[in-house]
Amino acid sequence: MGGQEIGCSLLEKVPSLSPPLKDVLRIAVVAVVFAAVSGWGLIFPVCQSEKLRIRGELWRWLSAYTCGLVCIASILAGTAGILWMREEGPSVAIILPEIALTYVIVVTFLVSTTVTFQPTKLIQLKSKTAQRTMGYAAPGGVVSVVLTTSFLIKNIHHRHEEGCTEFVDVTTLTVSTAAVSALPLLTIFLCYHTTQGWLKERDSSWADKERSFEMSQPSSKDAVSAC
Repeated sequence: MGGQEIGCSLLEKVPSLSPPLKDVLRIAVVAVVFAAVSGWGLIFPVCQSEKLRIRGELWRWLSAYTCGLVCIASILAGTAGILWMREEGPSVAIILPEIALTYVIVVTFLVSTTVTFQPTKLIQLKSKTAQRTMGYAAPGGVVSVVLTTSFLIKNIHHRHEEGCTEFVDVTTLTVSTAAVSALPLLTIFLCYHTTQGWLKERDSSWADKERSFEMSQPSSKDAVSAC
């Protein structure tokens, strides 16, 4: 017991994590939050019915922002993986996801910029392979980012458990990142619900006008009797 207490007291004086690994932890946390928010943006339209699905300009901005966020999350996850390998050495568990993340970065960047600046090119795209590539890039990127960052965060957490120092607090970083990244999505959804409410009111008002117009017209029997 005494030896363990002495060992623990010595470990308390030495940081369990080097500064690069602390940077890896912070970058990985930001990346996984971005991936979670972008995943929410990808799932929301799929859960809607065909009649109520987001279309037009709102769909354009939602797609551009979601793909852009996946691209940024992939860049951050790839950077965290590179910093990890610089500190701990090459690892197959990092190299393989890095290849997938590189592919996701290129595709999501192209999709985001095309949707933002030249959306008509997507409509003119006829290749089924290209359509599937673009369609699966963002969801695949979310999965790749989550797997990569989970591996990094889990390994860093084990490092803290082995030492006697406290775990690095990333609560403030997580909350602030989630708030900032979710704000554009909330704005798009708010505009969508506002537009839907306006359309419903317009449709109901037109239905009321048509009904009142039909009631104001004489029926066929009244017209015959009048004659």
